[in-house]
Order: sequence, then structure tokens, then C-alpha cells
Amino acid sequence: MVVAYDAHPASQFATRLWWALTYYGHQEVRVLNGGFSRWLRERRPVTTEVPQYPPAVFTPHVQPELRATAEEVLAALGQAGIQVIDARDVGQYSGRVVRRPGRPGYIRHQYPA
Repeated sequence: MVVAYDAHPASQFATRLWWALTYYGHQEVRVLNGGFSRWLRERRPVTTEVPQYPPAVFTPHVQPELRATAEEVLAALGQAGIQVIDARDVGQYSGRVVRRPGRPGYIRHQYPA
């Protein structure tokens, strides 16, 4: 079992790890609801001890249905039952925060009238 967490307000990095591990076929991945900051606010136990686990082997098995290419997204826009959800934080969505390489802002599509 992998429990992913981070200190980002939207758990952006933990959810990215969850997706990556799920994409590569790991079936026991969870994201800690509220992240590490909530864990601390609720005064849950923490430790500085490093746990010891037996060695394990993970063999990736890609789940291609979990990823869409830009062409697939463009082809799906406007189709019934299809939604594109932008999960970035407000700064990235608005273009105020730009992670390189890349362009600021979001996907914009004009549907035919």
C-alpha cells in the first residue's frame, strides 16, 4: 500500500503520484485526505523514525486507457458525455504561475454555434 501526501493546498503532487502509480499498474495507492497539514492540524501521530520494510519488486503494467493524447482530447471536445477537467491550481489555470516548459493559461475551445 502506498499512501501519498504532500503540503500543497490541493494535494497536487500527491494526486500526481497517485495517478502515475495507477497508470503504471499499482493497485494499492491512496491519497491522504487533507494532506499532511490536515494530519498535523488534527494532532494525529507523527514520528521521525524511518520504518524498515522488506524489499519488494514492482513490475509496471501500463494502463493506456488512463491517458489521452492532445489529438484525442481535441477530437472528444463537444461530444456528449465528455468533460475536460483542469485540475491545476488557480495560479496555473489563470496563467499567473507558469511551470516551464509550457504556456500560461488553460485549454480554450470554441464550440460551433
